Amino acid sequence: MSSKKKTMAVTAAVLAGATLLAPNTAMAADTATDTGQAAADAVAKANESAAQARRSALEAANQGVTDAQANATQAGVQLDQAQASLQSAEANRAQAQDTLDQATAGQQTAQTALDQAADDAANAAAGISQAQQDMTAAAERIDKATQVLEDAQQAQSQAQADRDAAQAAKTQSEQAVADAQAKTDAAATAKSQAQTDIDRADADARDAQADIDKADKADPDAAKTVWDQARADADVKQSAADAAKQDADAAAQALSQAQDAQSEAQTAKEQADALVQRLQDAQDADLSELRAALQAAKQASQSADAAVRAAQSAKDQADAAKTAGQADAAAKARTAADAQAKADAAKQVANTAASQLAKGSLGFFESKGASGAAKTLQDELKDPENRDWLTLNGSGSATTLDNMLAALDLLDQGNRIRASLGLPEWTVDDEQTALAQLASDYNRYMVNEMGTIVHTYYSGGQNLSAGMPNPWAGWYDQEKAVWDAAVARDPSLEQYKYNGGLYYVNPTLYNQVGHYLNIINPNMTASGFAHTTGAHKGDGTVNAHNFAYSSDTAVSVAEYRRQIKDYRSGLENAPAAYQAALTQARRAAQDARTAADALASLEQTAQRTAAALQTARLDAAAKAESLRRAQQAYDDAVAALDGKNTALSDAKADAAAKQTALDEANTAVADARRTAQTKSDAYESARSAAESAQANAGQAKAAYDQAVADKAGLQAAQNRLAAAQSAKTQAESRLAQTEQARREAQSELDAARTADMQADVTLTAKQTALDEADTAVADAENALTAAESDLADAQSRLDWYTNAPQRLQDAENALTAANTRLAAARTALDEADAAVTDAQARYDSASAAKIQADAALAAAKRVQAAEQARKDAQDTLTRRTVSSPPSRRRPSRPGGRLPWPATRWPTGWPRRVRMRCFR
Repeated sequence: MSSKKKTMAVTAAVLAGATLLAPNTAMAADTATDTGQAAADAVAKANESAAQARRSALEAANQGVTDAQANATQAGVQLDQAQASLQSAEANRAQAQDTLDQATAGQQTAQTALDQAADDAANAAAGISQAQQDMTAAAERIDKATQVLEDAQQAQSQAQADRDAAQAAKTQSEQAVADAQAKTDAAATAKSQAQTDIDRADADARDAQADIDKADKADPDAAKTVWDQARADADVKQSAADAAKQDADAAAQALSQAQDAQSEAQTAKEQADALVQRLQDAQDADLSELRAALQAAKQASQSADAAVRAAQSAKDQADAAKTAGQADAAAKARTAADAQAKADAAKQVANTAASQLAKGSLGFFESKGASGAAKTLQDELKDPENRDWLTLNGSGSATTLDNMLAALDLLDQGNRIRASLGLPEWTVDDEQTALAQLASDYNRYMVNEMGTIVHTYYSGGQNLSAGMPNPWAGWYDQEKAVWDAAVARDPSLEQYKYNGGLYYVNPTLYNQVGHYLNIINPNMTASGFAHTTGAHKGDGTVNAHNFAYSSDTAVSVAEYRRQIKDYRSGLENAPAAYQAALTQARRAAQDARTAADALASLEQTAQRTAAALQTARLDAAAKAESLRRAQQAYDDAVAALDGKNTALSDAKADAAAKQTALDEANTAVADARRTAQTKSDAYESARSAAESAQANAGQAKAAYDQAVADKAGLQAAQNRLAAAQSAKTQAESRLAQTEQARREAQSELDAARTADMQADVTLTAKQTALDEADTAVADAENALTAAESDLADAQSRLDWYTNAPQRLQDAENALTAANTRLAAARTALDEADAAVTDAQARYDSASAAKIQADAALAAAKRVQAAEQARKDAQDTLTRRTVSSPPSRRRPSRPGGRLPWPATRWPTGWPRRVRMRCFR
């Protein structure tokens, strides 16, 4: 700092001090030479006048205290009232802000609803057309599904009827088996009864013959001898005949038995042949029908499996499309949400852009999260002592964005100097910038009010300038010349070039070159530069350059300039940015809604394909079950066929055995017939002889009978014999008939059993057909339900889009009402802000008035005390006054001193004022 500049600063300080000096009073000696009495009178008069003056002064002082006390009390009441008004206004403003927030939220909600309603209305025609198409398609599907259901129900009814008929046939066949079995059993019983009747007739015949024989032996004596002889001969012959008869009977019996055996063998052979034929026929019939049923079931199952594969493929495609649709919808929903969030943020920025720009550097610091710098400014703004000089973003203030950019231009000049010296360029630190802005604005105030500047608001080093178009000319060019000259004179000074030791070694030189040494210090790389205009000196500018050794958050000057410009342009362009963001948000919202609609359609398709797959799977399961049953029936039939083959083989073997037995029986019959014939011939011969003898005996007996009268018992015996023979003949006829009936009943039983087996197969097939018909009905009902659901959904969408114009009108009305409420809320908030501002002004005024009243009261009390003390002292002096004249004294010389101790700053100076006054 030059000697001239230093003198100016000191002079300014002295003048400022002189305005606060209290005047000292000079006392002149009284030269009057009156006589003692006159002097005494004068003194008494003067004392009386002085006493009266002191009383008047004391009374005035007392009144001044009373008045000041009243004023202070009144000021306190007014201050309390102003504070209450301020609190009420702030509460009203908070309520108005809440109302505005609610109205803003309501307006945003209404706007969103309007946008949605507008989109719905715009899409209404397409939506209605699509819904109508969907309704038509659904109605067609309903008609088709109804027809399919009716057909399926008809087929189900027919299948039920067929199954019932098959069940009835099965029941009938079972009854036929039972009836045939009963007939077979009855025929066997009848045969047994006929044989019993034959045996009984034979016995009766033998008994009758015996009676006849006895009657023959009853001839009279005359004839008795003849008869006896004849009878003896007859007996002999009869015995021979009997023996022959017995042989013949035995042979006949053997023949009969052989014939019975032959008949049984024939019957067995016929039955075996019939069984073989039935088994062969049943085998051919069963396998043919079951093979056809199995083939049909396989084809149906394969078709159902193909349908499942097709349905699975359709479902996979639908699921893939749905997954892609979900991803697309989610992505577009996120994009819409992000775009809306950006639009909301842009709207908030647009709404607050003016107020944010009005904050100047504070708003900039807040926007970038520089909390330290922001707090530095906020703390000083809260201090009432700073209101005279600190106005955020005020005209010419360093806190304006324009002056921040101007400060960076000046800092670029300094960096060019640093670069020319090979030193690292200064970076810009937010907190150092905030401190420099406070220092610059405060020193503009100091220049205007006191004609000087002081170092304040810094933490490392600081350079200040006022009224200089180019501060670097003074800070660097001029002071470098001084430094170079001083080093040339005293090279030892070079060691203090980069440290603060010069201040202690040669403070005078340091005051002349301190700015230069700060500039070339290689260790101070972080800085903050501030530029203020409007000072009443030079070109009206004040510059403050703060230095710090390091900063973790400092950036280059170019980057800091870019940040400021981006911040300002962002706020200035906020309305346009908001409109662009809003357009983008609406477009993204429309895209999201379109994607959501597409997703809904894809989800419906996925649901339909899933339902179709389920239906196909159920159908495939039913067809697989039908195939399983058909396969089982076929396998069972094949297994049964194996058994039947065995049975057939056994039956054929049995038939062959029966044929052998029949052949043997035929041979036996032939042999028995020959034997019987021989025996019969012998018997006939014997019988003829016996008959001849018997005739003789008969004749003899007749003679005897005639002689002894007719033997009444002979006729009865003969009648009984005839009856017995007739009964035997009838019994033999019945035996033949019952045997035929038994054979027919057995044949019917075999046929009934075969029919029962066929009825069982038919019933199984009809039950399978009924199950398939039930499944078809269930599938048709599901299809009808799905079609009806689609129709209801299409109707709902048709109603929705049809009502879209009304919803749009309602949304427009709601938005209009919301805008009205929002405008009213903004007006109310503006009024509340104005009320708060007015209340704050009244509070500030009342506070200042209270301070002044308190100060006036204190001053009045001091005056009162001083007047009371002076009165007391003067009264004491008056009592001590003598008549001798006062001594002569020289008046004291005028003089002065600083009105405050050298170690204290005057009241009103900032607490951060430190060090020295340079410029």
